[in-house]
Amino acid sequence: DLNVNAKEAEKPDPNKLKRVIVQVEHDGRLARLILNRRPPAEGWAWLKYESDGQEFGADLAKVRLVALIEG
Repeated sequence: DLNVNAKEAEKPDPNKLKRVIVQVEHDGRLARLILNRRPPAEGWAWLKYESDGQEFGADLAKVRLVALIEG
């Protein structure tokens, strides 16, 4: 039945994250990767500190992945 298949297709997949926040640690502080902003150079990324919202470019070699969170 087509109606049954359409309803099943609408159900969210519990194994997929809808909006992902990549949480990292930089300089002993929690931050998140800004994924929609072009990095300043290869091997770098834009980060945003969780505590004060400061945005900055950082060398990914100095960042530790902490968690993937659904936002």
